[in-house]
Amino acid sequence: MAKVTGANLKVDIEKLKIYIKDYKVEKGLTNKEFTELLNDNGCDVKISTVERWQGNNAPETISETYLKPVLELINKDLNDIVLGDTSYNDDFAMIKYYETTKASAGTGVQCFEECEPTIVPFAKQELRKALNIWSCKDIHMIKVEGDSMTPTIPEDAMAIFSEYKGEQVKEGVVYVVRDDEEILIKRLIMKPQIMLLSDNPKYPPRLIDNVDNFSIIGRVLGFHQICKLKR
Repeated sequence: MAKVTGANLKVDIEKLKIYIKDYKVEKGLTNKEFTELLNDNGCDVKISTVERWQGNNAPETISETYLKPVLELINKDLNDIVLGDTSYNDDFAMIKYYETTKASAGTGVQCFEECEPTIVPFAKQELRKALNIWSCKDIHMIKVEGDSMTPTIPEDAMAIFSEYKGEQVKEGVVYVVRDDEEILIKRLIMKPQIMLLSDNPKYPPRLIDNVDNFSIIGRVLGFHQICKLKR
């Protein structure tokens, strides 16, 4: 699945106008100087476009290619600007990506609930075709660290999972789980005792002795991976 770039996002343009105005006043910037800062940050935008964002006929949608550098510069969050349900925006789904915490397919790491996710747009059509995902409200993504789920899930992939809502667990299916303060991606066995299985045979099964410190975070539906070209 390819990474989606340049998505047109529907925004609260009046709020964005205020944010930009407040930033320019605070820094003492003209539109030209503000545009130059954006271009220094890799935005590649024209001053006429920046002026249009602040005018009476400002557009309701702005390309992600422009919006992200703007929000980075003025230190605002994408989720604060994008309108409506963050699961839907035109033809794109807004997936919460926990990039500051890596879900471990080997040793596990800190609980990702303590970390603030970023929003990553994905084409809805791609999600439907590849993973049969029609509703993205409870879909999340988290990075995998370790090789214990290879070859099913490669190391450094981004696991796409649906948030667990108490539904019946499917035995032997891959889940994101929390054991104490560790986040793990494993095949889950519930009976007769909770057990976590790796697909890589070099990793032994893991028995869960303290069920009070164990919880299911979500069921893995697939993964997304961007590979660097080897030269």
